[in-house]
Amino acid sequence: MIATWVMCSMALAQSAGGCSKDTDCKGDRICEAGRCVSPTPPAPPLEAVDAGVSSPPLPPPTPVPLRKTPDEYPKVVRRRGAVCVQSLTDEGVVREDCRDEREVRRPARSSSSASDDEPPPSRRPRLEREADEPPRSSFVADFGVTGSLTILPVGVTVVFPGFGLHLALGGRVSDAVGVVGLLDFNLAAGFGTTLINVTLAPGLRLGDGGHATIALGPTLLAFSGAGTGFTGLAATLLVRGVFIIAGGFGVHTQAALTFDATAAFFTLGLGFGGSSF
Repeated sequence: MIATWVMCSMALAQSAGGCSKDTDCKGDRICEAGRCVSPTPPAPPLEAVDAGVSSPPLPPPTPVPLRKTPDEYPKVVRRRGAVCVQSLTDEGVVREDCRDEREVRRPARSSSSASDDEPPPSRRPRLEREADEPPRSSFVADFGVTGSLTILPVGVTVVFPGFGLHLALGGRVSDAVGVVGLLDFNLAAGFGTTLINVTLAPGLRLGDGGHATIALGPTLLAFSGAGTGFTGLAATLLVRGVFIIAGGFGVHTQAALTFDATAAFFTLGLGFGGSSF
């Protein structure tokens, strides 16, 4: 009677889902507190829980430094007051050796850096500059026509209008100095008076392009007026300035003082002419 009751209770417990051990449950379920339940799944790894991904991210790539090619070295670098030679060591490190610029006259340069380190023309030796420039002619010349005013202080100062012709031929002593022979003709007339003066004098030409000529020499005078006339000899100090406009042509200005033992007069001229330089 008792055995029959126990068997009936076990059958009722199994039909109600109860158990006493794991083998009483079907499949992979286990017995907990008299009931068959599914086992708890294992916890995920800590790294996956923290990162939220199944695997850790890859580290960023490490940049590779650029190396100078050996073909660029050695080379010359100019600094303020110094000339430096850069070279590349076996480890790829740039080494620099600097010297005072005054101690280095013509530093050696590689073909790749020669154009970058070329000194400006003003600092190049004079012989190198002269070799690049076209040869200069040793011949110099000026010629031109000027309008003139002759100032005669005879009792009351009188001004006579006129014109002048001038010519200067010579040779170059240096770039900015020349020696010339000067021929100057000037004619002034007014108030029944005519004055002619012709000057032939040596002169010094200063400057290249625009320049000035200073001359001192004898002058032949011819004067007529009020029924009188005479021819005499005097001296003239003459200064001529030339201002080049285009090519060899430009504005010519002139100031002259003609004098002898008894009197003196001034001649001012402004005109146009040509020059060689």
